[in-house]
Amino acid sequence: MNDDFILLAEDSEADVYLARLALRDYGLNQNIHVISDGEEALLFIDRLENEPGFPSLALMLLDLHLPKRDGLEVLARLRAGSRGRQIPVIVLTSSESPEIRATAEAYERVHFFKKASSVLEFMRLGAISRDIMSQRAENAAIANGSSGK
Repeated sequence: MNDDFILLAEDSEADVYLARLALRDYGLNQNIHVISDGEEALLFIDRLENEPGFPSLALMLLDLHLPKRDGLEVLARLRAGSRGRQIPVIVLTSSESPEIRATAEAYERVHFFKKASSVLEFMRLGAISRDIMSQRAENAAIANGSSGK
């Protein structure tokens, strides 16, 4: 992979631990930035969009139930920006609400991950994240004309 980083917007310390563990198991633990509330996430997105030279974001793991501002608001702000529009997002949720899912899936490059009740199930997050980031890297290579295909 490259030096892009992963943003993990999650307020549960247990879920942050499990997400880090899952990402580490798939070789994605080198550049993870953790944010624990929605306001902090919105400020981060503003920096991503407005600060020249701000590092690239390869993937966002987004809890829908963040304190201060919810994940849907964070997702809407991310998608409103020129840089954020293309970033893949994995929505982390324990909700089974079809309305919430439909709202989030209205945006492109949004994947859902139901927070699992077992550690083994939660570890699938690492494989899903790796696959999404690999696909992103392949698409970038094709767009830049450096694909061997």
